[in-house]
Amino acid sequence: MGRAQWTQLDKSFMTAFEKHPNLVKYFICIPLDRQDPRIIDKNDVKCYYFMDKWNENVARWKEFAKSKVEI
Repeated sequence: MGRAQWTQLDKSFMTAFEKHPNLVKYFICIPLDRQDPRIIDKNDVKCYYFMDKWNENVARWKEFAKSKVEI
């Protein structure tokens, strides 16, 4: 997922929560095969790991929603 997709997902969550303040569950389905975090690129640098970015965003969304919503 690129920056544009994360931005779209972020906007979607914020809009849903603002329009439905009693929201308790928010499902996100992303059609992708997550990268293996053990893979090293040709410059000996660990590749970007999807779950790192995912966990950062979930924490931020929960903070925004004051932990009222399950993601």
